[in-house]
Amino acid sequence: MLPEDIKDKTILIAPLDWGMGHLTRCLPLIHVFLKNECKIIFAGTTFQCEWVKRECPNIITEEVEGYQIRLDSDKSTYRQMLTQTSKMLYAIKAEKEVAQKLSEKYSVDTIVSDNRYGFRTPKTQSIFITHQLAPPVPKLRTLVTKKILNWVNEFDECWIQDEEQGALCPELNKSELNIPKSFIGWSSRFSKVASPILNKYTFIASGPEPQLSKFSQEIAKIVERTGKNYQLVVPKDLGLKNQVVNPSTEELNKIINASEIIVSRAGYTSIMELSVVGKKAILVPTPGQYEQSYLAQSVQHPQIQFVQEKDLDQFFTSFAD
Repeated sequence: MLPEDIKDKTILIAPLDWGMGHLTRCLPLIHVFLKNECKIIFAGTTFQCEWVKRECPNIITEEVEGYQIRLDSDKSTYRQMLTQTSKMLYAIKAEKEVAQKLSEKYSVDTIVSDNRYGFRTPKTQSIFITHQLAPPVPKLRTLVTKKILNWVNEFDECWIQDEEQGALCPELNKSELNIPKSFIGWSSRFSKVASPILNKYTFIASGPEPQLSKFSQEIAKIVERTGKNYQLVVPKDLGLKNQVVNPSTEELNKIINASEIIVSRAGYTSIMELSVVGKKAILVPTPGQYEQSYLAQSVQHPQIQFVQEKDLDQFFTSFAD
């Protein structure tokens, strides 16, 4: 089954609260479902619900707890993830009950969970969305992959947001499942439109805190020194010069198309969206996020350049002209 095959159903959709990517890549799916006359119930954190309500005012939203994972690039990623494992496991266990209650409350036909491993119920068709079944962690990868596959196999279907041929990250999705697995292609909320260029750079902040704020402040200082026109797109007020706080998709689409170069973290959703728009991009892998490091080594795209965070200042100094 593909997203366009679901028609005239009541759908409960819930994305992971790790940065913006899981949230924003659900929007094109929501539009497909709405076009097919489906009723949408969106379950997410307060921020996620407010964001999606602004994009689609007529859908129903339900506030639920997120995983609330925090990562600091100045500290050991393994240590941080290990200390937060219990929090994640508790969230996965708790969200099963939430999914059951919401499913009964709205007589849900289909649950769509974007990387929320426990957001399902055995009485309702449950679909899991991901772009990686085997995360590229340098240690314990076999163990982590086995655990993830066990969780995913509890769903009825799995949708992979990638192309089966010409995939962005083929090695991450070779794992076999006991449930149907479908590649549903790249998802982007943006589109390419003709526009005069108003800014040399637009930086789009994403990812978990406190990395998001730290990196936004760092990149603001660097691009300011270039002397070029720029904008900083941030999900909340960081008190930065030229910042645009939490723009709508329509507003951000205009900003991107009016920019010569986009600077962002090297998240999978960012790569998908910028590939569709066709903009030049400088993508910076988040230190300690192994998937982003893998993508930086694996993705080959003529308009995307990957730069390590430690090299940014030197890169922009030489690249400014």
